[in-house]
Amino acid sequence: MTLAFFVLLLTLLGNSGPHGEPHTPLTVDPLRPDTVLLPPDGPRAVVLEAPGAPVLALRLHIPFREGGSEAGAGEILRRIGLERGRNVAHRVGARLEGGRTATGIVYTVTGPPSDFDHLVWVLRTAISEPDVPTFNEVRDDLRQELERRGETPTGTLAALLRIRAVPQIPPVEGTSTSLASLTHVQLLERWRETHRRDALSVVVVGPVPPEAILAGLQDLGRPPPAEEVPTELEEPESAAPEPSVEPEVIRHWYGEAYRGFQADDPRTLVAAKLLAFQLREGASAYEVGVDLWEVGEEVVFLVSGAAYAGDAGALRSRVQGIRSETLESLTDERVSTAVTEARRDVLGSIRTPWGMAELVGKRMEGGGGPEAGSRFLERLGEVDRAAMEETLQGLVGVEVRSAEILP
Repeated sequence: MTLAFFVLLLTLLGNSGPHGEPHTPLTVDPLRPDTVLLPPDGPRAVVLEAPGAPVLALRLHIPFREGGSEAGAGEILRRIGLERGRNVAHRVGARLEGGRTATGIVYTVTGPPSDFDHLVWVLRTAISEPDVPTFNEVRDDLRQELERRGETPTGTLAALLRIRAVPQIPPVEGTSTSLASLTHVQLLERWRETHRRDALSVVVVGPVPPEAILAGLQDLGRPPPAEEVPTELEEPESAAPEPSVEPEVIRHWYGEAYRGFQADDPRTLVAAKLLAFQLREGASAYEVGVDLWEVGEEVVFLVSGAAYAGDAGALRSRVQGIRSETLESLTDERVSTAVTEARRDVLGSIRTPWGMAELVGKRMEGGGGPEAGSRFLERLGEVDRAAMEETLQGLVGVEVRSAEILP
């Protein structure tokens, strides 16, 4: 890191090159940690010092995975924590955000570096023990959200594809069935298992001395148990049920999902760009798009769209053939453009301390270690046509899961 922290990031963004042109290699690595702190009882802390940065970001990750019968428990804990944490964050002018990743629950708090202790206090409040009244309220709200989502064609199509593509991993928001049976006792037990200090990891982006970080984080989370508690979850006994609500639609909706690619492989970002390029070619009377889902350690590709009756066949044919079309249209120039855009997206996401913390944390939690974010960006810049030919050939050969909703 240098004193001109944000100037460096803007310089890197400027060096990403126009579409279709080779990018300039990074001369300074903004994602390489300066310090990794490993206190015996946790939490682990990865520090990017960012001297002179006016904002400090702390990103806390809590490993959390559910079986089918308790799906949604992590999302309830996240929502409870976010509400409580925000109630104290505004007192010190801090900002708290929360999310779910493929591997756990995440809270990110930002504020002035001088308020480090107060920012840790916000996180400590967010992950404290959940109470019964708040649990009941949040669980009921989440159930209602799922029901409303199931009344829309986009929500129903996404749920069908998610369940069919990855039936062994329940959705992080849960299902109406799992939420209806989830109790506060179950939630509290999962909280005790997962919110242990030795299970937590924190990414710190900002000018805070390591000794201050160690002192501030020492009481974050529950003390580790006297005996080791197993953290591996058994596979759920059965897949989550498919949505039973049929939304009212006036268009034909069709989508396909395919899996089998690792979440830490930057070629998936480039492949999504290439698929999107191909879909944009040629005028059409229907809408169609590409999305990526991280589920467990994998990435799931989703290609879906909607069309009126007269164009439903064309939509289905386009979605079914898009992988082969993209492979056949592959050129050096197109790959270079896709790499440049994907790289620009990544660099754009790390222009802020909280964006940098998110990328470093997310890649680290996938099993790659503290420098996984740095390696991800480096590998992204090395993707070429040969690599993408291999990736797209693999994409053509994978098993496809499809779903459709008829008017």
